[in-house]
Amino acid sequence: MNSTSTFSSFSCLRCGACCRWTGHVLLTHKDVTDLSAVLGMSEDAFVQRYTALAANRSQLTLVEQSDGACCFLVADNSCSVYDARPQQCRNFPHTWHVKGCPSMDSTLNSCHSETRVENTGMEKPGLCRMPDK
Repeated sequence: MNSTSTFSSFSCLRCGACCRWTGHVLLTHKDVTDLSAVLGMSEDAFVQRYTALAANRSQLTLVEQSDGACCFLVADNSCSVYDARPQQCRNFPHTWHVKGCPSMDSTLNSCHSETRVENTGMEKPGLCRMPDK
């Protein structure tokens, strides 16, 4: 199994772990344009209400709820702006992942067990690699 097939076997369980993970959702200009449009507000109003300056001081990030969750995560663990979600969110789990995502943990555990060299417990090199964060 290679990394492409690893990701194709990923199935989101809607647990919300990726939306509660410590870190930033860094926004592109397209993200701001798309999100403001789907919310029916100007880009300036969107920026004022839903963003903050990221720690890198060169990008905007989505603000968080008081519990650290993404501001667009709702009670049933769905994204209230899913169709316009930021590119960083669209890239999950293909270019980044979080520890504690049950589906990814399961996918990786299955992948690693399939890559073990028979009767040795060693993994075949180069298979099931996760992308660098």
